[in-house]
Amino acid sequence: MTTPRPTHAAPFLAVVAAVGLAAGAQAQVVSAAPATPYPLGCPVPSVLANDTNDPLWYTPCPPNVTDAGGAPIFTPYCLQIAVLLEPGEVYVSYWGQNDDFGQPVPPGLYFVNGQPFDVQPTHATGLVALGRPRLGLTRGFELCSPADAGRVYALAASSGTTVGIPLGCGLTFPLDFDALLLDSLTNPAVFPNFIGVLDAGGRTSDPRIVVPFLPSLAGIQFDVAFAVFDPNAPCGITRVSDPLHLGVAP
Repeated sequence: MTTPRPTHAAPFLAVVAAVGLAAGAQAQVVSAAPATPYPLGCPVPSVLANDTNDPLWYTPCPPNVTDAGGAPIFTPYCLQIAVLLEPGEVYVSYWGQNDDFGQPVPPGLYFVNGQPFDVQPTHATGLVALGRPRLGLTRGFELCSPADAGRVYALAASSGTTVGIPLGCGLTFPLDFDALLLDSLTNPAVFPNFIGVLDAGGRTSDPRIVVPFLPSLAGIQFDVAFAVFDPNAPCGITRVSDPLHLGVAP
C-alpha cells in the first residue's frame, strides 16, 4: 500500500524534478560552532571573507589543520606572498583530508584554520556557506555528496525547519515549504545554480545567493539544504542534507 504524499510536498517535487530531469588588517574567517558535519573524503573548504569597506592583505595559502587535541595534522609550506582582498571578495582554500605525508586522515574532529569539522563516514553530505550572506553581495555554497557523482542536485532556502517536507519514501526534506523555498528554486537571478549537476567527485561550488541591497533584509534568518536525485531511488531522491542556518548581515 502506497503512503499518500502530503499535498505541500507536491509543488516542491514538481519544481525540482522538472528542472532536474531536464538536465594590514585581518580578514574575517567564517567560524562554525559546534563542528560542521562533513563527509570523509570530501575536500574541506576554508573561507576568508573581506566584510570590511577597505582592501585587506592576506596570504593565499592552503589551510593549516590540527586534530581535536591541537596536534598539527597538515602544515603546508607556503610562500608568504601578500595579496589584496577587495571589499566583499571571498578567498576559499581547501584541505584534501590528508596529513603532511599525503596520507588520508581517519574520521575525527579537525580544526581547519580554526574552524571545527566533524569528519565522519556516516555524514553522507556536506554543506558549507562560502562567506556569510551580506546586503548587496554574492555568496556561494559548497555541496558535497561523494556517493552521488554526476547526479542532479537541488539546493533550496526556507524561512524555517519546523515541519519539513515528508517525501513519502522514508525521507524528509528538512526545510519548511514556504514562499522563500519556491522562490529559491524558480528565481535564478537571486539564487543562481541552485539546481545543477554534481561533478565526478560528487561536489559543486556553483550555487550562489545574490542578496539585494535592501536594508529591510538585514538580520533576516533563513535555512538552506539540498537534495540529490536518482531516478532509480524511491520517490526519485537518493539523499537529503542537514539544514544550514544563516543570517543576512548588513
